[in-house]
Amino acid sequence: MIVQQKRKHTGYEYNDKTSKKYNNNKKIKKNNNNNNLSSDTHNNHNNTTNYHYDHNNTNINFQNRTINNNDDLDILNAINDLPPGSYPTYNPNSRNNNYDKDYIKIGTLNIQSGFNNKKTDILEYFVTNNYDILAIQEMHITTPHLFTNMETVNVYNNEEIINLYIYKDTNGNTITDSHSGVCLIMKEEFQKRVSTVQTHKGRILAIELHFKKIHLLIINTYIPANNQKKEQIETCYKHIETLINTHSSKPNAHIILLGDFNVQPSKHDRKNNKWKTRIYNILKMASMTNVIKHHHDKYLPTHTPAATKEFTSAIDHIYTTQNIIDHSYYASTATIDPHLHFNTDHKCVFLIIHHDYIFKNPHYHKQNKYRNKNTTRKNMYNYHKMTDELWQQYTEGTKHYLAFHRLEYADTLPNTSHTSTIQTIETKWTILKKSILASKEQNIPMYNIKATNRNNTPLPIRQKENMILQIHHALLNFSIKKIIHQMSIEQEQNQHITIDNIPLEKWQTYWNIWPLIRKTLYKANTLFDKIIFNYLPLFITRLNYNPTKRTIKQGLLMAKEIKQAEIAKHDITNINFHILNRNNNLENNQRKMINSLLDRKPRHIRLDRLLIPAPDDPNEITLSRDPKTIERYSIQHFQLLGSASKEELLQSIKLYSILEDIPVEFRPYYAPIQTINQTQYDCVLADITNNEILATFKTLPNHKAPGTSGITYEDLKHVHPDVIHYITDFFNLCLRTNSIPRDWKKALLFPIPKPKEWGSDINNTRPIILLETLRKCFIKILTARLHTVLSQRHFLQPNNRAGLLGESTYQPLQHLHHAIEMAKKYKKEIWIGVQDLSKAYDRINISLLRLAMARLRIPQPIIELILQLFTDRTNRIILHNDNISDSYQVMQGIDQGEVVSPLLWIIYYDPLFAKINSLRELAFTVELQQIKNIWNPAADQKVSYSTTVQSYLDDTTWVAPTLTHMKTLLEISNDFYELANIQINKDKYRLLTNNKAYVGKEIELTLGSELTTVKINKKKEGVRILGVYIDAFNSPSPTLKKLRQTVALFSNTLKRKKLTHNHIIYITNKVLMPILEYRNQFQVFTIEQCNFVMAPIKKLFKQALHLPRSTPDALIHHYLLPSINNFFHNQMYSHIAMTQLLFNTPLLNPIAMTQMLTTQYEFWLPHFPTHEDLTKLESTKLATTFLSKLLIHFNNFNIVFTPVYDTTITGGRTPLLFHIPNVTKSDITSL
Repeated sequence: MIVQQKRKHTGYEYNDKTSKKYNNNKKIKKNNNNNNLSSDTHNNHNNTTNYHYDHNNTNINFQNRTINNNDDLDILNAINDLPPGSYPTYNPNSRNNNYDKDYIKIGTLNIQSGFNNKKTDILEYFVTNNYDILAIQEMHITTPHLFTNMETVNVYNNEEIINLYIYKDTNGNTITDSHSGVCLIMKEEFQKRVSTVQTHKGRILAIELHFKKIHLLIINTYIPANNQKKEQIETCYKHIETLINTHSSKPNAHIILLGDFNVQPSKHDRKNNKWKTRIYNILKMASMTNVIKHHHDKYLPTHTPAATKEFTSAIDHIYTTQNIIDHSYYASTATIDPHLHFNTDHKCVFLIIHHDYIFKNPHYHKQNKYRNKNTTRKNMYNYHKMTDELWQQYTEGTKHYLAFHRLEYADTLPNTSHTSTIQTIETKWTILKKSILASKEQNIPMYNIKATNRNNTPLPIRQKENMILQIHHALLNFSIKKIIHQMSIEQEQNQHITIDNIPLEKWQTYWNIWPLIRKTLYKANTLFDKIIFNYLPLFITRLNYNPTKRTIKQGLLMAKEIKQAEIAKHDITNINFHILNRNNNLENNQRKMINSLLDRKPRHIRLDRLLIPAPDDPNEITLSRDPKTIERYSIQHFQLLGSASKEELLQSIKLYSILEDIPVEFRPYYAPIQTINQTQYDCVLADITNNEILATFKTLPNHKAPGTSGITYEDLKHVHPDVIHYITDFFNLCLRTNSIPRDWKKALLFPIPKPKEWGSDINNTRPIILLETLRKCFIKILTARLHTVLSQRHFLQPNNRAGLLGESTYQPLQHLHHAIEMAKKYKKEIWIGVQDLSKAYDRINISLLRLAMARLRIPQPIIELILQLFTDRTNRIILHNDNISDSYQVMQGIDQGEVVSPLLWIIYYDPLFAKINSLRELAFTVELQQIKNIWNPAADQKVSYSTTVQSYLDDTTWVAPTLTHMKTLLEISNDFYELANIQINKDKYRLLTNNKAYVGKEIELTLGSELTTVKINKKKEGVRILGVYIDAFNSPSPTLKKLRQTVALFSNTLKRKKLTHNHIIYITNKVLMPILEYRNQFQVFTIEQCNFVMAPIKKLFKQALHLPRSTPDALIHHYLLPSINNFFHNQMYSHIAMTQLLFNTPLLNPIAMTQMLTTQYEFWLPHFPTHEDLTKLESTKLATTFLSKLLIHFNNFNIVFTPVYDTTITGGRTPLLFHIPNVTKSDITSL
C-alpha cells in the first residue's frame, strides 16, 4: 500500500565532517543524493509540498507511524542511508525493506520564563520539530504540589490529534526562587511507560520509564545561576548524584541527564568556580558522556549573554550513559526564531537515537496504533434529577414489586412451622434485591457518563491554530537551504548556490505546488475574519520570491496576534465564569468552593500499567501494560499480602481453636474474664425494630458507591414502609440464625493511592472495599449495640479504647504529652517509640479473633454472626476503565470498609495491653506526695501516674523510663505480633528520648523478628503522632514551626486566586482554624507568637478589603464587621474546652491529679490557685507547666477552674511567694 499524504519539509542539513557516528558507528554513505543534517537548525519549519519521491519498501508500518513532515522524512532517509528523494511504501513481504530504522528525538530548552504565556508556542514547536520528549527549564512558576503534577494537552496537527503529557516540578520557593520550575513534555507512547516521578524544589524532575530490558531515567535539571546560592546548588548536585547512583545500581540502567547547568564544562573558563563545576565530576564518575561533544568533538554554544547578544556560552547540555550514546544518530543545537515561536536567550539542544533500541519489540510498528475511543458510555442513575414526585413513584414501586416477588417466591419459602434455614435467608434477600432494583430501574432516570478526550479549547481557536501551522509549513518552502536540499544539488555546489543560479527547470518543478499553497493561504482570510493575505502572486519567480516570503511572514505574525487575542478573550471569559461559580458555591456548595480555592483534587490511580518482576529474571523489575498481567498481579498482591504463594500464606495462618493453643505467656490474657456478666449483652441479642432501621437509614450519606448488587443508600432511604417491615423481619432472621446471604460475602475492591507517589507500584496502594449497603446497615445496628455495652462498662483496657463512644485521639495524646511534661519537670529520662502497623486489618487471624471476642464474654451467636462476614468470602478488583477482575478468595483479615472493623481491631489488640498493663515495673512512672498537713508528714498521700503504651487503632506509642525497659516492651510486643500475625511498618518507626547521650544517634532494636537500625530524633525535631507534632523535650518549636508552615501554605495557595473577603473569612474560620486548633492541643502561645503565625493570612485579608497593611488587627477581628477569627482567642477557647474535658473524664483522673499538685507546688501555694493568687503570680513568670500557663491566661479572661478534689494543705498562714518581691525561678530553686 502506498501512503498518499501531503508531506511537510523542514530539512535538517547534516554536515558529515562534524558528525562522528551514525547507525552504530557507521558513517552514512556519501553520494550525490545524500541527505544532510545541519549542526545548527534555524527556522526549521515544515511545508506542505508534495514531491516526486523514489518509493522504497519498509518494515515500518507507516499507517500507524505517520510521517509528520518533510523534516521527519529527511531524518528517516538519512538514518536509513537513503537519498533525500526517497519515500516509503509499506510492503512487509518485500525482500528489500529499506526503511528498517526509526528514531527518537529528545531535547532540552530554557524558555527564559513565561511558560504559561508561551505554552501554545512551545507545544507548536514540539510538534513541528518532531520531538518525542522535550525538557523545559525556567518556567517561572512556583505552585506547590505534594504529588505528581501532570497535565494532558491535545495538539492538532493537520487534523490529527496528538496527545501530549506535561510532567511539572513547580515546588520552588515563591519568594527566593521565583524563576524556578521545570517540566518534561512527552508523547503518549512514552507516557505509557512512566513508572515513577521524583521532584526537587522546582529544580530537578526525574522520571523513570520502563521498556523491555531497559530502565530509563530522564533527569531534567535547572541549576541556579547565582553563585550566591551555593548551598542550593550543592543540594541540587547531591540530589542528582543520589538519583544517578541509585538508578545505576538497577539492572539494564540507562540515564539521560539534560537541562540548563548554568556552568560551562571548560576547565579553562576562569569565570567558573571550582565548586560549581563539580557537576561535571559527578557525571564523569558516572561514566556519562556529553552528546554534543561526542558528535562534534567540541561544545557548541547554547546561551547568549545579555551584553553580547551572541551565542558564546555552552551551559545547556545532554549527558547520557554509554549504552545510549552507542545507539545515537546525531546531536546538535537549534536556534529558536522569536518571530515564529517565542523569545529565549538559549538554543535547544537535541539528541536523535535509535527508536528500536528503546522499543525492543520487533513488531512495534506493526501493531495497531493505540487510540482512545472518542466516547465510552456507562449507564448511571441520575439521582440529581429525582423530584419528590419521582421519589414517591419509586417508593410505591418498591411496595408493588415487593408484593409481586413475594408471590413469585411463595412456593420456595418453607412453612412457618419449619425452622428458618439458609435457603429462607437467600430467598428473602433475593426478594428484597429484586424489588428495590426493579423499582429503581423503572423510576430513577439514567444518564450517560462520557469518558472523552474533550478539548476545552473552543473549535474556532483550534482551527486558527491549525491554520497557523499550515502557514508555518508554507513559509518553510521559502528557505533557501530547503530548496537546495530538495533539489538534491551536489554537496560541493551547495556552498555557492543562490536562487539566481538555480536551474530554471528545477525551480519550476519545485514550485509546482504553489497554487495549492496559495489557495490554502487565502483560506486564512475567511477563517481569521480579516485580510491576512491581500495579494499573493500566481507563480513564484526569482523576482517575487523575497516579497512573497515577507508577505507570508507578516501574515503569520498577524495570524498569531489574532489567535492570541482570541485566546486571551476566551481565558478571561472562562476565568470570570469560574469565579462566578466559586462565588455562588460560597452559599450553595462549600465543599466544591474549598476544593477550588485550596487546589484540592482527588487523587486516583490508573491501573493501566504496573511494575512487576521480569518473567525471565525475578530480581529485575519491568513495566507491564498487559491487562491480563496487571489483573493477575493485582489479585496476587491483595490476596497474598506479600506471601509468595497461597500455600505459604495458608501455612503462616495459625489455627487457634481452644485456649490451650495460645502460648503459655499469653494464655491468661485470652481466658474469659469472669467478672463480666454475659447478661449485659442482652441488648445486643434483642430483636431489631423498625425504628432502629429508620434511624440508621437517616444517618446514611448520599453519593456513595454501592456494592455488587447496585443498591445505594439513596435507594434504601426512600423504600416503602412495607419494605422497611420486610427488612426488619429479614434482619431479625439473620440475627436469630447467625447467618447472612452469600451475596454479602462478595465485595468489590477499589485501589487508591497511599499518601505518597503511586509510581505504578501496587505496594503504594491501599484497598477500599465496597460492600453491600444492606449488610452495612445491619452490621451498623449491631455495632452500635456493642459500642453501647463496651463504652459504658470497662471491659477493654483503659489505654485501648479508640473509637468507643466518647473516645477520641485526645486521650492517648494527653497521656503522651503529660508523660513528656512530667519527665521534663522532674528531670526523668523518657523513651518514646512511635510505631505503625502494616496492613493491620488485612492480617487479622480470624480464629484468634474468635478467642479475643470470647475473652470479653460476647455471646456466641454474635461471635458466629460477625465472623460469618469474614469467612469464605471473595473480592473482585475494579481495574482500569471500570473493568472488573475475576473473583478471588480472601484468605484472612477483615474488611477495612466494614463498620465493625475498628471495634474488632481493638478487641483483637486488647490482650497485649492487658499483659503490658500488668507489668507495672516497665512503666514510666511519676510519684508525688500530696501534702495534707505540714505538721504531720505521716498524713501525706502518694499520688502516682504511670504509662507504658497508648494506642489509637493501629497507631501505637510506647513509653518507657529507660532504653532497657523499651527493649523489654518491644520483646513482649514482638511475641504478641508473632502470635497475632501482625507486622510492623519499619520505615515509619520513630524513636525519641530526652537522654542527650542518645539524641540524634542510631541504635539497633528488634522490630518484629528482625534487628533494625533506628535513628533517634534530634532535639526540637518533632515527630507526627496522630496529627500532632511532639518531641521528647516538650519544646514548642516543632508545633510553632508546623503552624507557621500550615498558614504559609494556605496563604501561598490563596494569594494566586481572585478572591473576595468572604472567601478568606470562610476558609480561615472554617478550614484553617480547626487545623491549627487540633495541632496546637498541647502548647500555649503568646499573642505575639499567634500574630506571627497568622501574619500571611491577615495580610491577604487586608488586601482583599483594600485596607492598608497598617490597619489595626482589632478591626479585622471585630465581630460586628466582616472578620476572621483571632487565633489567640481561638486557642484559648479550645484550651478551655480541653481543660474541662481533662478534669471531668474519669479515665484521665491520674493526669488531672498530678497536674493539679504540680501546679500548686510550682507556685508554693497551700491550695489550688484562686483568681487572686493568679493575678499576683502573673508578673512572676514562674509558670512552667502547661496547666499553670493556661491558668494564668484563663485568669486574664476571668475564667477560674475550681477542682472537685481537695488539695488544701493545713499549716502556715500566707503563701511565701507573696512576701518575696521580684521572685525568680532561681529563687524558687534555692528554696
